[in-house]
Amino acid sequence: MCSMTKETLASFRYVNWDRFTMGEHMLKDRTRFAWMKVFGWIDREDGYKDFVVLGFEVEGKNHAIHHIMTSSARFSEEINIAVGEESHTDCQRVESFVSIPNSIKLEAAARRSK
Repeated sequence: MCSMTKETLASFRYVNWDRFTMGEHMLKDRTRFAWMKVFGWIDREDGYKDFVVLGFEVEGKNHAIHHIMTSSARFSEEINIAVGEESHTDCQRVESFVSIPNSIKLEAAARRSK
């Protein structure tokens, strides 16, 4: 792992990095680039965890972040700013988008507990 990637991951002290994948992708113009996606967890005060995924484009010893995703409402904007993004998109719940049997149903559980 290059030092830039290591420094980037270490800078998010509130994320416990867990797993990664690596691969290669070919663009339509037949240009190839290697990529690495790193997955981690953020502890929450309610006992749950939020996920974070950072995707790096790898070129020799240089890594550039090309993908950011998190379920953290608290840290979403901070993560995006830290990696140089000017804006961020809030994570949304699948159960709010489509009704399927294999989605996590927190909104319905919250309504039942009131």
